Amino acid sequence: MRTRFPMVGTQRPVAKPALAVLALGALVLGTSELGVAGLLPRIGADLEISAGAAGGLVSVYAVAVALLGPPLAAVTGRLSRRRVLLGALGALAVGNGVTALAASFPALLAARALTGAAAATYAVTALAMATTLTGPERRGRAVATVFGGITVSAVIGVPVSTLLGDVFGWRAVYGALGALTMGVLVAAVRLVPEPAPEPPSNMSSRIRALADARLLVTFAGNVVVTAGHYMASTYFVVLLTRQTGLSTTTVGVLLLTSGVSGTVGNIAGGVAADRHPRRGLSTATALLAISLAAIPLVITSPVLIWLLALLWAAAFNAFSTAAQVNVSLQAHPAADIAAAVNISVFNVGIAIGSAFGGLVLQLAGFTGIALTGAALALAGLTATLLVPIRATAPASRPCQADLRTARRDGRWAEMNSVAAENGGSARRVMLGTWPTPLEPMPRLARALGLGADDLWIKRDDLMGLGGGGNKVRKLEWTCGAAVEQGATVLVTTGAPQSNHARLTAAAGARLGLDVVLVLAGSPDTSTSGNLALDGLLGATVVWAGDVGGQELRSRAEEEVERLRGQGAVPALIPFGGSSVLGARGYVECGRELLAQAPDLHTVVVALGSGGTMAGLVGALGPARVLGVHCGAVREPAATVSALVTGLTGTHCEPGGLRIVLDQVGAGYSALTEPVMRALIRTARTEGTVLDPVYTGRAMAGLMAAVEAGDIAPGRRTVFLHTGGLPGLFGHRATLTRAEAEVSPHASL
Repeated sequence: MRTRFPMVGTQRPVAKPALAVLALGALVLGTSELGVAGLLPRIGADLEISAGAAGGLVSVYAVAVALLGPPLAAVTGRLSRRRVLLGALGALAVGNGVTALAASFPALLAARALTGAAAATYAVTALAMATTLTGPERRGRAVATVFGGITVSAVIGVPVSTLLGDVFGWRAVYGALGALTMGVLVAAVRLVPEPAPEPPSNMSSRIRALADARLLVTFAGNVVVTAGHYMASTYFVVLLTRQTGLSTTTVGVLLLTSGVSGTVGNIAGGVAADRHPRRGLSTATALLAISLAAIPLVITSPVLIWLLALLWAAAFNAFSTAAQVNVSLQAHPAADIAAAVNISVFNVGIAIGSAFGGLVLQLAGFTGIALTGAALALAGLTATLLVPIRATAPASRPCQADLRTARRDGRWAEMNSVAAENGGSARRVMLGTWPTPLEPMPRLARALGLGADDLWIKRDDLMGLGGGGNKVRKLEWTCGAAVEQGATVLVTTGAPQSNHARLTAAAGARLGLDVVLVLAGSPDTSTSGNLALDGLLGATVVWAGDVGGQELRSRAEEEVERLRGQGAVPALIPFGGSSVLGARGYVECGRELLAQAPDLHTVVVALGSGGTMAGLVGALGPARVLGVHCGAVREPAATVSALVTGLTGTHCEPGGLRIVLDQVGAGYSALTEPVMRALIRTARTEGTVLDPVYTGRAMAGLMAAVEAGDIAPGRRTVFLHTGGLPGLFGHRATLTRAEAEVSPHASL
């Protein structure tokens, strides 16, 4: 049975059930980890060991998570994430089952070590898959969903497991957890799809990312903040019973409400991290420090200490989520290993806080613990605030001299691209509305001899900026680089009816930047179509004459020098937005598309300047992407290959790319009969209008591929609509043919 996809872009159809499964797995994991504490007395009595020895079950689990998590993440990083997730769930189920059946303490320790290793692998993989399934714009909420399972386990899972242990025994609890884990495994098999693969990266780049000074300072900050929290939280029950005189029942209610508040904080931290990761992390850390520092002031008031506990719990859970997001953003392309390291960092912080908390309690009482915890939180906050200023790794971005040289020779936008690809911070400005819709094309599919559910259209023409189109995704990155470097003017090149030029003008208007378009041709060129919109958007057009690609680039560089001489700070945006940096936009699109259509077989796309196809290949692999050459570049395979190689860090063989070369006809802007037939058939079957230069050629290529058997019934094919509608009104030959199609009618 085929999965039906929604026709709107506000939801990822497979994300919600998949995220629910990932969160349920985290809940079972958290209960397996934390529930043992309430069962230690019964375990000790059953196996005839001391309480201190039984406590080793907690330690061996934590050690397994801390020590085995990072190497397991490194080893499994290149494997199918879905298979790793399912394997981790299977190992977790086995670990819980062996725990329930263990006949001796050594066997129980071994089972706990296995469970810890499986839990570490599951947590890292679930976090990565959740982020991929929801997309980078909801990364924080994805992390919050997975972490939410662990938070709920502390609030509900641990008390329930303790209660069941009292009634049925500790072995029954872990037997039930093993069965629940198997249930999650079955649900994952059915509901969790294989996410889009990450662009491959070599080990040297991953090691370089992990050794980045910014990331190391971030880890150190997370250790001290976590230590500060657990220094106080470990002994909080002692405070409540001794200092405030609360009963055990009242303390239980307070802890339960704190758990609920922590769940709310976890969600809030995810939302804040999506909007501004560093600000969200800093705010949560500051609130944690304030909460701890205020404890001595309200220590004798049950009501005030309860309210403060709610804030404290919310702040720490928000910190945990924001910290995980912050690490993943800093550690690309080693985000998976860094996530495992960060989980280890949290465990180290727990151990340090618990151990030193006891010492501080003896020396300075709970006031000393609270103030020391607040001081540690402030130290972590300082690290967070100073990271972008003082902890930039020398190799992660070009030196200032390089940037000055790049600005002088007009290459600084490309230099920023290289810096970003090598671990530097690449700022992305949001210019579009994501995700774009995925819609069925059943009437066209049937007309082509495909099944009604076989052909879908990805509407990247519906983006909300300047008439829409695929260039918006690229401009989010290239304009982000320009803004980060303080640009005041965007300069780019193109043909008279360039969609990229039109959208660069729109992006400049959105960002408050001047725009200069260096276009091939002369002032007597028709000013309809995209050119009319260029003027409406306020761009300045510089005509370069009848020149080729290299000459056009040289003319743009001359314009950059002229602007610089006038005191402006120009940014040269690459032709078509197609640089390694710009192609990132279509890596994100590939992941977005696979989340919407997990059984995707082929995506058909117009191949213009190459960046769109390159990004899709980087996300989906060459076998799933069919590019239709439109005549914009001389060597399309070599162009796309170079971009994919720069994007992924591994060589992309041009001969391995799927490229249709026979739709160009007499030249780049020449209308062909197959293209005209594609325009008419698409319009009359689906009400969808294409342009004659890009999407019309792509659809003609798709139709030819169906006729040749390269696109067959029963396989999910997606046509990527890259926009370009304004260009239709500047294409005289197409308009003439379209006007001839108007049926005459009698006057009324």
